[in-house]
Parts: sequence; C-alpha cells; structure tokens
Amino acid sequence: LCDSYFTQCLNASNLCVLLNDAVRLKSDTVTQRCLQCLEQNVDQSLSILQSDDFLNLTAEAMQLLLKSDHLKITEEDLWQMVVKWAEHQSQKCDGHNNGDDDDEKN
Repeated sequence: LCDSYFTQCLNASNLCVLLNDAVRLKSDTVTQRCLQCLEQNVDQSLSILQSDDFLNLTAEAMQLLLKSDHLKITEEDLWQMVVKWAEHQSQKCDGHNNGDDDDEKN
C-alpha cells in the first residue's frame, strides 16, 4: 500500500526531496524508484536541477543523480548546476560553523 502511494506521489517536482530522504534512510527500493522517475522525466532534467531542493541534496544523493545516464542537459548546464550546489553546500557549512563560533563565545 505504501509502495503504491509513494509511486503515485513521486514526480519531477519532488524527486530531489524524496531521493535525499531515501538515501538518508538507506532505502534502496525508494532510491531506485526515484532514479526511475528521473528516467521517466528526462525532459524535465533541467527544471529538476534548477530546483531549490536540488541545492539541498546530500553529497551521496548528488553522486547518484550525477551517475545517472538519464539527465537530458548539456555538460555546461550540468557543470553550472553542480557549482551552484557546491556553493550552496559551502554556505550551509559556513553558516553552521559561524553559529558554532557564536555559541562558544557566549
């Protein structure tokens, strides 16, 4: 029942969130379903990679996405999206580090 519901709800707009969660929870079945969704929505590859949710992918989820043969975008667009993701991850890390420093001062 849950499998059926998940399959019905999975789409290009929520793919990154669900892939991230599947990887985090180490659910190979759900991870594969997410990658199949990417394959079925190749025409939406660029919009998937331009989503805010893409920027929040874990490194492991990002690697799975990049290994896919089903991204229908140019290498230049892919490179730009990966650089944007890396910058976002760096800012998140800096934000956590800055917050930690503030806590230590108090």
